[in-house]
Amino acid sequence: MQLFINHKTGVPVWRQIVQQVKNLVVAGALEPGEKLASVRGLAKELGVNPITTARAYRELESEGVIETRQGTGTFVAPRRSVLSANEIRRRILPMIDELLINSKQMGMTWKALRDIITERSREIF
Repeated sequence: MQLFINHKTGVPVWRQIVQQVKNLVVAGALEPGEKLASVRGLAKELGVNPITTARAYRELESEGVIETRQGTGTFVAPRRSVLSANEIRRRILPMIDELLINSKQMGMTWKALRDIITERSREIF
């Protein structure tokens, strides 16, 4: 499981973990029944406190995204439904709009924003 933590965003790390795991499940990159790293293992991999990963896992479990099986580990829960391309687009558009509006208000040019997006996408994709 490839997660990216950005300490500069102001978004709590546990929330970043939650959102990224949800995104990976929706995209099919994490399959139902797939075993996840332990709380301590993920904390070590990300360089964060195990309490942070435990909080993320508790939240994911309460939302039915993952399930913990006593003595065997944490797994992706059975899929309830897969999002359609239209639903993914509907969820992504407000995030894109927010990025574009904030960038414009801060005086960033389209070229500068595009360059940053290209640079970051190489790291993530």
